[in-house]
Amino acid sequence: MTWNNVKKIAGRVVAVIVPVAMQFLWYLLILKWLSKAAGLLSIVLTVLSFLFVLYINTKREESSYKTLWLIVILTFPVLGAVMYIIFGNNNTAKKLEKNITKARLHMDYELPDGEKCIGELEREDKRLAQSVKRISDATGFPMVKLDSAEYFSVGEEMFADMCKELEKAEKYIFAEYFILQNGKFLNTLVDIMARKAAQGVDVRIMYDDLGSIATYSLADALKLGEKGIKCVPFNPFLFIKSQLNNRDHRKIMVVDGRVAYSGGINLSDEYINIGSKYGHWKDIGFKITGEGVKSYTYMFMEFWNAFSNDMIPHDLVGESFKKEGKGGDGYVLPYYDSPMTDENVSNTFFSEILYAASDYVWFYTPYLMLGDSLFDAFIRAAKRGV
Repeated sequence: MTWNNVKKIAGRVVAVIVPVAMQFLWYLLILKWLSKAAGLLSIVLTVLSFLFVLYINTKREESSYKTLWLIVILTFPVLGAVMYIIFGNNNTAKKLEKNITKARLHMDYELPDGEKCIGELEREDKRLAQSVKRISDATGFPMVKLDSAEYFSVGEEMFADMCKELEKAEKYIFAEYFILQNGKFLNTLVDIMARKAAQGVDVRIMYDDLGSIATYSLADALKLGEKGIKCVPFNPFLFIKSQLNNRDHRKIMVVDGRVAYSGGINLSDEYINIGSKYGHWKDIGFKITGEGVKSYTYMFMEFWNAFSNDMIPHDLVGESFKKEGKGGDGYVLPYYDSPMTDENVSNTFFSEILYAASDYVWFYTPYLMLGDSLFDAFIRAAKRGV
């Protein structure tokens, strides 16, 4: 970590200390007021702890997640009950869900119907169609025909292609990333975006405030504004709050509804193997065209409208999306997983893939932290000879 990054973190911490201190003082005043009824409160919370243990035990959650809460509540009945009320049972996602639901009210935007494609897939592979339909039903995103797709095995390939597509932008550029960091990668894209903004293109960038805490600051975002690029942080890190852990790990770039980029590549130089302290940096990306781009555009609009007062106008994206390429023979279902859904959609889908596999399954991920159900699915598949 560079000295500049250390200063950015220190500046953010100092800015947060005052509101955190005020929150802490407020909690102390509440506790002092409640201390008059400490005996009764302790009994109530102990009973609640017992009920929470029973409730958690009946939930359809990852056993490791349930075990963690059971240990906390059984070890610290009163404190554990309070923590579960504040942080447990997906309560941390309620504020996020409220923001996004409100944002959707300002969106006159319809996603395509995916039933036809699922019906076509069902004739080829009924079992796979069932799993895909479950994802679509749970997330609200459709499976559509794939027009074209391009895979990038390393960030350098994707960087070069991004530059070419940004130069073609005529109406809008939407970018949403977990990490932004000034350097060749980001600054090259920003230079192109600034030129396009000067030509009347609507350019918007969203970044995760905590994910970029060491690499990007409000001052950096304001500099983008001076270049005509609109920029907002996702879930700003201003207070110590229950939804602090709800972060935006998505990596999305959409140009004119014509092409969409996604994958695991953030806008930081190590992703294109510049200045990496840990050797060759391997992450992947892809580009798609066709109706699937609509889903990525919708995702961006949801989150942008939830955290910005400058709503995206419908007439900017409302016209028919352009097709690129020659037309493919496959399907694509862009979607996102989140704590707002009652089901761990991706986790369930990966388990189903493993249980249905007969020959091989290849996973590529920078994060391997398996829950019990997925871990068991890997083992069972391997023991079957997959």
